[in-house]
Amino acid sequence: MLLNSIDALSEIKNKRITIKWSSNGNSHNIFFEDNGNGIQPEYIDRVFEPFFSKKSESGGTGLGLAMTKRIIEMYGGTVSVTSQPPDGTTFNIEIKNYENDNINNME
Repeated sequence: MLLNSIDALSEIKNKRITIKWSSNGNSHNIFFEDNGNGIQPEYIDRVFEPFFSKKSESGGTGLGLAMTKRIIEMYGGTVSVTSQPPDGTTFNIEIKNYENDNINNME
């Protein structure tokens, strides 16, 4: 996530990456926000596809986000993306709080 944000900021003067965390007791959310150029609407549904990349000049393989999504889903989590070109992109990772499940199963 961070490498994609860094790449998105290559042409931006006032670079900003913000990482936020929140929890509702049942799950944890991690938000990665950048103020890059954003992802064009025609590409937003494809960013998690293996081998899809708009960074061909810089050597992007299109595997990073696909692998990230797969790993997060293997552990019962989800990852999503929203973007408002030209104002940036936000990735949200939601991970279940298994600690609460263990406590509830002991009762």
